[in-house]
Amino acid sequence: MRLCILHKKTLNTNDSHRSFIENELREYTSNNDNAPVTACEISTEEVRTAVKLCQRGKSCGDDNIVYEHLIHGGTYLIEILTRLYTAMFKHAYTPIKMKHGVVNYAT
Repeated sequence: MRLCILHKKTLNTNDSHRSFIENELREYTSNNDNAPVTACEISTEEVRTAVKLCQRGKSCGDDNIVYEHLIHGGTYLIEILTRLYTAMFKHAYTPIKMKHGVVNYAT
């Protein structure tokens, strides 16, 4: 389980949800001496494993990137994605474009 303490201004939630999350984090970290509280590092191995699990032959999203781009992107792309996802976790921020999806209807 990966947990991060988030700065209050970065959360886009209501106050009761924020309080709930903060209380859960406090309880988890007080009961677990090895809790990863300050660092939210995503490892390159985690990203590499996630990319390997992507199914080939799927449609692209809004960004016109298909899974094959990620699968065959190489080590450099894995390192860039690792930095991106680590920054997203540390800042508790997901870019708006990454929240969009495409739904294809079969006719």
